[in-house]
Amino acid sequence: MLERWAAKHSPPWEVLTLGFEPIPGARNGTWRVTAHALSDIPALTRAGEWYFFLRSLTITPEVDWTLADSPCALCSVNGLIGLQHPEPVQRRVSTLGIVWKVVDHETGDVVVHDAYLAAYNALKRQVKRLLGDKPSHL
Repeated sequence: MLERWAAKHSPPWEVLTLGFEPIPGARNGTWRVTAHALSDIPALTRAGEWYFFLRSLTITPEVDWTLADSPCALCSVNGLIGLQHPEPVQRRVSTLGIVWKVVDHETGDVVVHDAYLAAYNALKRQVKRLLGDKPSHL
């Protein structure tokens, strides 16, 4: 389903996984950001990953991961689509989310992520069609 959606909305897309690697004996560590193909999501969830960001390489061709202490925050403020997709055996629901508008509280500047919002809304519609009358929290 994701591949069909992605082909129509600002392709190509990738799935980002984020991992924190603690430094032994220290209170801190480093973040690891790994890019995957959309088709890798089932294997990633079986391996224990459950939180992803969907990134369009057309909308956001480059990300400077050094700009923030947390790549999760950087993905969010740049409008990337968040996907929580837990192991199906756990019977938890998958969720989609987006931070589509960001306000700089110091300058008052507003950034609206229109392209990501349009892609998110299209994905949400596709999921709702797939679910039919089943309840959803999208």
